[in-house]
Amino acid sequence: MIKKFIRRILGAKDKDSAPRDTTKPVVLGPAEHKIDPKLVSNNAVRVTQTLQEAGYKAFVVGGAVRDLLTGVKPKD
Repeated sequence: MIKKFIRRILGAKDKDSAPRDTTKPVVLGPAEHKIDPKLVSNNAVRVTQTLQEAGYKAFVVGGAVRDLLTGVKPKD
């Protein structure tokens, strides 16, 4: 079940395509990942922006991403 969910989110691999450069991040917009930006709390956005402006790498990860992918507002 989880493998099916991941395949649906990430899409099936094309065996004929060239491998991508894994040293560079792939940035997806809302149209590709289908996450509603309004579900991310203002506090989470403010904290990650503040950390990034201070020179840190900060991201929304883990269970929050899982919740966002399923259309649920994250609790953490």
